[in-house]
Order: sequence, then C-alpha cells, then structure tokens
Amino acid sequence: MSDTNEVRDVPATKQLSRGGRRALIAGGCVVALGVAAIGGAVIGRNTTPQQPVSAAVTEPANEPGNVPMGMSNGSAPEASDTKVASSSMIWPGFNTVFTAGKGLPNKPGTASGYTVDDTGIDRAALARELASVFGVAGEPVKNDYGWSVGPTDGSGPSIYVNEDSSASWSYNNPAAYGTPIPMPADAATSNEVAGSSSGAVDGSTGPAPTVSPAPSKKDAKEWATDIFTRLGVPLDQVDWQFDSYDPFTTATAWLSIDGERTQLQWSIGFFGDGEISSAYGFSAGLVEIPGYAIIGVKDAIARLNQPGWSALQPAMIYSGDVTIAYEDQPATQPTSPPNPTYLGRPALGVTITVATITKSELGLAQYWQPDGTILMLPAYLISDKDGHQWSMLAVDDAYVAFTQVPPNDGPMPMARQGTLG
Repeated sequence: MSDTNEVRDVPATKQLSRGGRRALIAGGCVVALGVAAIGGAVIGRNTTPQQPVSAAVTEPANEPGNVPMGMSNGSAPEASDTKVASSSMIWPGFNTVFTAGKGLPNKPGTASGYTVDDTGIDRAALARELASVFGVAGEPVKNDYGWSVGPTDGSGPSIYVNEDSSASWSYNNPAAYGTPIPMPADAATSNEVAGSSSGAVDGSTGPAPTVSPAPSKKDAKEWATDIFTRLGVPLDQVDWQFDSYDPFTTATAWLSIDGERTQLQWSIGFFGDGEISSAYGFSAGLVEIPGYAIIGVKDAIARLNQPGWSALQPAMIYSGDVTIAYEDQPATQPTSPPNPTYLGRPALGVTITVATITKSELGLAQYWQPDGTILMLPAYLISDKDGHQWSMLAVDDAYVAFTQVPPNDGPMPMARQGTLG
C-alpha cells in the first residue's frame, strides 16, 4: 500500500468563495481508513473561506518521542477491516461492568486517527456567507465567542460562528415559531389551555396560528440538499438521518469515513411549509494521522478496571431516525428492585449493568483535549448479544497521558468522549 494519496482540488461553489489555502480531498473522495495522507489532506471542508496565509506542511520525523500524539511507526489496516461507530446519540456507560465473552478476538495492530483542522479559516467571511445563504441581514460583528450576524437578543434571525476548533456555526430563526400567544392568568392551574374549535386559545386575543404537520423525510432531504449544496457540504461523504418532532423535521448529514458516520454533522430543521427553524454545522476539516498502535479488544476491556480509566469508560451508542409526536405516551419505566437490608438495617442499593461483549469492530470515536481541540481516535464498537453497543478507546496506553491535578472548586479540564452536537 502506498504511503501517499493522490489529492485533487475541489472547485469552489458560486455561493462560497475560496481565497487562500486550498481545501483538499484525498483520492477524490473520503479518506478511507488505513490510507496515509501525508501532507495534511483535509476532508469534509470543500468551500470554507480561508485567511490568505498558507501554513507550510512538513513531514514529521517518524520517532515516537519527537512527533505529535498519534504518530508512530507501522502501517494502517485495510479500509475493509474497519468501521466507524455510528453515533447519533451517545450516552455515558457509567455503572456498567464490561466482560469479554467467549470467542472475542484480541488482535493488536495499527490504525489511523484524525485531527479536526480549522487552520486558516476566515470566520468573519464565513459568517457573512452563511448570512447570505440563510438570508440574514447585517454585517459580521466580533463577539467574545466568535462572530455573529443579525440580532443577538432573539428578536430576529441570526448567525453565529464560534472560535472553537471545529469552526462550528449555527442559524436561528425565531420568527419560524410564530408570535407567542398570551396565556390565561391561571395557566399554572388551568387545564383549559388547548385550542378551542374556533382556533382561539382560551385567554388569548385572537385565533391560534395554523401549524402545518411535520414535513416528510423526502421533502426535508430535498430542502436540506439545496441548502447544504449552497454551503459546500460534501454530500457524497455524508450519512443522512431524519428526526421528526411534530411540527418540524430535522435533516442531519453526518460526515462519514468509509461510508460510516463520524460524530461531526450538519443539521437543519424545517416546518411543514419549508420554513427553516434552525441549522448548525461546522467548517473545519479532518486531517488523517496514520500509525496509531492499538491493543486487542479483550485487553481494552480489561484495562477499564485500571486506575484512571474510569474517566474513559465506554459510551453507549444509539443510532437511527427518531419520530416523536405530541400524543406519544411516555415509555414504561422499569421496575426498581426493593431496597436491601442487612441485619435489619437499611443497606445502600446500587444498580449496575453487566455487559458481556460478544462482538467488536474497529472504528473511531471523538474526544476533546483539555484545550478544546478534537481528536478522532481508533476505538472499538463493542456489542453484547442483545445488540446494545458502546464505543471503547482502542489506542495503546502510550497514546493516553493522564495528568494529575489538585482538586479545586472550579471546572477541571479533562478528556471528554464525544456526544451529540
């Protein structure tokens, strides 16, 4: 396997001008897992405005003590041997005890990771171009958190571009939700707040607004495709998800590698008439870092019991489209076990889940560094016999640095495993 990829330029769209450094996509498509991208090839960023300064790229020495975290000797596995953990929702795996089932493999190896790269992005220009696409009036204004266009008090549509490492952005359209209707004075105790047959709300000064049903997935995808195309989102590199929360539908395009989702996404919500309620996304790209040493899945499960690793417990994964209507009934809650006693005295009851892992696949999981930068590291997608899934870090111990800090009363920097958003 070659250690370099052919890279080609991605043409700019009419909506988003290029300028400055070129965004590159390796091999003309998503960088497949296991293919080295020497020279800093960027994926997932087709048309982000760039500052006119081009950073020189040098190949680091291949010596573990002298290279950035994640670079080491060794070749990466074939793309066909790897998967990326689908993760539309990820929940902590606390109070879960993991054990390795019979027949679970324990083969070490090497795999690629990624850094999220926002080098050279002109955030003011990005805010201006987002405002053009979403129809927000005004010029970019610098704030403590980044840049904004439009009112920041919720009185009208607005654009926000953040100074975080993913160059995340958002659009909010308060007008899409209509004008609030006055509630009756005794709303706290009244059950008569629903709309009457005339369309009026008890205690209001006029008829309730007409709300269209949530749009279909087909319509939401068509509308989202139009907007995302104008934004330069690489739609040939995404996995779609559609969630309906009556009366609107959200279309989410997850950036994918080798056809499987990462935890980076672009999302947009529509009401039934096609009006956009809100949208968010990111403008950074991914730079592949080959050669992470990984340990076998059994060894990765066993080290969860070692000191310090409680901070990196596997995260439970849920994926799939979601539909929620107002008339849905709450799910039945599980029955709690009776409170224990010992020698006639109340004992503390602690519930735990024991998960016996029967299947594993190699993939990626997203982690935040203490300084806010993002790493996507090799991780196992582990499953039990009932199909529950978790993501579990797979890299060798040498690529995890635990730093002791004294307790304090304020926030404590720590590595965090990725969640939605």
